[in-house]
Amino acid sequence: MPYEIKLHPTHEMLEIRFYGDISYDEALSARQEASSLAESRKVKALLVDQSKIAPFHGTTSDMFDFHTSHEEMFPPDLHMALVYSPETTKPADARFAESVALNHGLLFGAFTRRREALDWLIQERA
Repeated sequence: MPYEIKLHPTHEMLEIRFYGDISYDEALSARQEASSLAESRKVKALLVDQSKIAPFHGTTSDMFDFHTSHEEMFPPDLHMALVYSPETTKPADARFAESVALNHGLLFGAFTRRREALDWLIQERA
């Protein structure tokens, strides 16, 4: 699996770390696993770190479908922060993901620095 999921009990947060090549199906699988954990552990924050992935070769339609369906997978009060690298993810694609997620009711932020994403997650839930 090109991802790992871990629980950060201190911040009541889940983290998905992707690395290498990731397929659309693998991203769906990781999200399903994180959704189940978030529900069972009553987690209200999710950090998605894709800063170490190879360039994604999915379509705009894939990205739209993926981010519009977050609302079906996670509770409405969950905050999600995406960490990406501009070298492998186009900033316009990250902004598109953020816009789609926000338009569908998810509390979502896209960041190029992990520390900024963590600070946002902690501050938003304070």
